[in-house]
Amino acid sequence: MSQDQDFSEFSYSRLTPEERQAQLVDENVPVALKALLLFHEGLHLANSGNYQLAIALYERSLEFIPDAFEVWYHKGVALSNLGRYKDAIAVYDKAIDWKPDCYEAFTEKGYCLSILGRHKEGLACCDKAIKINPDYYKAWCDRAYILARLNRHKQALSSCDKALELNPDSHEAWNVRGLLSNRPQPALTCFEKALEIQPDYAKVWYNHGLVLLRLGQNEKALCCFEKALEIKPNSQEFWHPQAWYARGYMLVKFRRYEEAIACFEKALSLQPDYGTAALYKLIILILNGKFFNHIAHPTKRKTLWQDLKTILYSIKYLLIGFLAIIILNTYAKGAGMMVLQETLSVVFSVGILCLFIWELWLNRSNLKFALQFYKRGIITYIRAFLILIITLSTFVGVASVVPPFMRWGWASAVFGNSGNLVFQPITTVQKIKAAQEVEQPKTAPRLEKQPQAAAKTENSTKVEPVKEASQNQKLLEINIDYSLIITVGIWIVLMLLVPFWANFEEKIFRQGANTWKQILIRSTQFGLVHILVGIPIFAGFVLILPGFFFACRYKYIHDKNLKQTNDEKMAQAAGVEASTADHAIYNAILISFVVAAMLM
Repeated sequence: MSQDQDFSEFSYSRLTPEERQAQLVDENVPVALKALLLFHEGLHLANSGNYQLAIALYERSLEFIPDAFEVWYHKGVALSNLGRYKDAIAVYDKAIDWKPDCYEAFTEKGYCLSILGRHKEGLACCDKAIKINPDYYKAWCDRAYILARLNRHKQALSSCDKALELNPDSHEAWNVRGLLSNRPQPALTCFEKALEIQPDYAKVWYNHGLVLLRLGQNEKALCCFEKALEIKPNSQEFWHPQAWYARGYMLVKFRRYEEAIACFEKALSLQPDYGTAALYKLIILILNGKFFNHIAHPTKRKTLWQDLKTILYSIKYLLIGFLAIIILNTYAKGAGMMVLQETLSVVFSVGILCLFIWELWLNRSNLKFALQFYKRGIITYIRAFLILIITLSTFVGVASVVPPFMRWGWASAVFGNSGNLVFQPITTVQKIKAAQEVEQPKTAPRLEKQPQAAAKTENSTKVEPVKEASQNQKLLEINIDYSLIITVGIWIVLMLLVPFWANFEEKIFRQGANTWKQILIRSTQFGLVHILVGIPIFAGFVLILPGFFFACRYKYIHDKNLKQTNDEKMAQAAGVEASTADHAIYNAILISFVVAAMLM
């Protein structure tokens, strides 16, 4: 059998599995036929997403016919779908060695090179494929993808349009066209077109879900992720772990924690180094009160330890950076080091503020949800204010007696000037303003002396013009307090975000806590988890107190509603809504108080 023979002439489907196996062991069956049997069996497995076994069969086929370029090509496709791009490139080179004009191999090689960051080499491969066969739409499609990664957006769109011109029914091209769209709605239209052509195109369902997630359409996004996984439940393609993670992320939003943990575990089984999935799994275990159960179970404890190592490995450079900053802030001396510390503080503050603005943008269509909590009755404000007074009084009392190590918080060690990430941008703005006010007196006296000196040297006829010019100059000088504008802007952003944060925390720590034992456990978790945002350790223990008050409010409304409706789901929703109101207004008063204190 030579490379000129056509694999497509062989009718694999006419044979039963028993007949295929019999022919593979029959010594009288030609080698070429055995190679074809193995190749088509591999194609069948690859189409069902079982790429590992498909590769094994391709390799057995190549043992019979080493120059079968098509087998080499499909082996490369399977390796690419497994995310083994370097291996796939080597295999595509083998296919090209046996058939130098194999434009399909050039195209797929170009895609793999781009995934590895070698975009220019990948583009050259796609151009080579187009030179061999200008009508091969897949080469134009992959070329568009690579051009987009090179930030050559117009050329990418042109290349994608060429692919659609050659094959208007190409679901791959419509998928790429959706990825190239800068706006969500056109992207959704492209993905819907791809699904209209190929309803079981799992990858498009996944991409479709990502866009819906950006638009805040959580239920529809979850449906898309589930559809993608339903179509290919056991796929080994590179995007598959991400789809499991995305489904788990969405399930967390709907408080389906057990299912979410299962999704994160599935993602980790497919991609053991998936640090984000391991981190979310750990967080949900802690928030859901299952962490200590896993610690007590030998098998789960081993898995948990592996997850922790995965998390630490994935953020090792971040940890090293934070450790370096902490050491710098703690031990570094001198003017140069102080400038560096302040610069890092400003950079981090800008980053935190950008995250706040981005979250607000994602929730822009649901701002009415946030505003409704500020329209609550005066009783809610009084109740929240009293909880705040009790909390602050406890904070001051505890702060005076706790040992020094309990006052430590990682945010203070990193930023050097704040114990809470939420207030870090405002703190930085006020520090910059204070530094400017210190510098201003050094230059102000010089401006005052110049008119006086001029008045003494000029004669009486020139005094009036000088005064008039000075007055005009003062009129032109507009003293704008930009720090005040920025601080107020940050305060508005925080006021709009507070209800979303409060509601998220209430769903985690209050919903379902209907007994006093559950309330105490959840309240403790609520307080201690705030240490993660950089507050001092003792402050985390103090926050158990407001958590308990919010839980009491939840239980009161929950029990009252349950007695009236006998509907547990409605009772929980009513309880969460009530405790969210107290929590949101509590935070709003606290933030407003802190901002006002900083401004004064």
